[in-house]
Amino acid sequence: MLLRSLPIVLALTLSAGATAVQAQTQTPAAVGAAEIRAIAERETLWCAGWDDADQSCESLALYRPSTERAGEIDESVMLQIAAAPEVRLVVYGASRFEGDRLCTDYAVADVRVVVLIDGTPADEDVAAPVVAVFEEAMAEFEGKRICTRYLRVAEDRLRDEVTVDGARREDLESEYRLFPFDRAPRLRAPGGPDLDTSQA
Repeated sequence: MLLRSLPIVLALTLSAGATAVQAQTQTPAAVGAAEIRAIAERETLWCAGWDDADQSCESLALYRPSTERAGEIDESVMLQIAAAPEVRLVVYGASRFEGDRLCTDYAVADVRVVVLIDGTPADEDVAAPVVAVFEEAMAEFEGKRICTRYLRVAEDRLRDEVTVDGARREDLESEYRLFPFDRAPRLRAPGGPDLDTSQA
């Protein structure tokens, strides 16, 4: 959710091949800043690309109220790159509330990227090519303002509306299923088997 749901989360979901949300037949109810904060305080997991058939996600995001910067939400998003060995990309960033929207002025310098191989941080020389691919995928957002507002689709599902420098970007939008932190769903690699997300 930055990631994909939050600005960075959205971009990550896009790079992972997430499918854009289709138009809804009914307008879902908007989710306000207070409710988003409450979800973050519960340490809820946001699953993008939920697959009912195999009970897995394309990415998982976790949002927490920042303990250092008032009004900000700290975000981490995890993607599975490969299954054997298990390679995961974890991206850390932050967004700030502007009304009921979460916004960030994207800068690669403000984002921390960690590559995990079988749950262990990869050596710099191994991680560097993966980080370079991520940075290249995100280059179009450098210096741009990415804002996201959320709408409730169902009790445990939200979808987002994303703007980049004020222009709607439906190709970045996703639907999320929410899970309690202690009920983390499986995370799947593109075209690969599902694996438990013990590192989320």
